[in-house]
Amino acid sequence: MQAKVLQPFPGVPDGQIYPKNFAEGDVLDGALAQVAVDAGLAEIVSDEANDAVPADVDAMSVEQLKAHASDKGVDLAGATKKADIIAAIVAAEAK
Repeated sequence: MQAKVLQPFPGVPDGQIYPKNFAEGDVLDGALAQVAVDAGLAEIVSDEANDAVPADVDAMSVEQLKAHASDKGVDLAGATKKADIIAAIVAAEAK
């Protein structure tokens, strides 16, 4: 799981022993992300169970969507419009 910080707070990243101050907009991973979401300090931006389609897919630019598709190995042949790219990403995840 990954989560984006909504409110600054100190926390200890997974695998570390010293706390770090997290600022609004920072992205967290693992157990710290879950704790921050549960405490209302962060919101989920991706979840391993549904990692192929980001939560904010509609807010992503075409370039960001293409990069995401490339990272996930999604074939965008024939997808020229944003809606087509999103549909290709969603279809690839459904397989």
